[in-house]
Amino acid sequence: SECTSQDKIAVLRAMSHCFYLSAVQMRTVLGNFSLWTDRQEVFAAFFLRITDIQNAKLFRVRLESQAEMVELQERLGYVTFFPFLQPEKASFNLDLSFWDQRLCTSILVGLAMR
Repeated sequence: SECTSQDKIAVLRAMSHCFYLSAVQMRTVLGNFSLWTDRQEVFAAFFLRITDIQNAKLFRVRLESQAEMVELQERLGYVTFFPFLQPEKASFNLDLSFWDQRLCTSILVGLAMR
């Protein structure tokens, strides 16, 4: 459309409290933005409104690099962004001087001891 991506993001943010998305819908929405900064804004607006978070792998593939993943972890919080349901393919570089990253370490140790 003729709207800029910033205009689209502003509208999505303004309306984000009115609806929820499935993982497939989140993937589709993220695919409409070519710039990483735009995808990051949309991701932050809708991440906690995904109804089937167990299918997170469907939209996480839109994150093109580990650097993008780290940026989102830092923005949303490491515990919030932790892949609870499918941690086997995730990589972690945690700084234990931060509380939420220590909590992630505790979660990983707990999962490893099962």
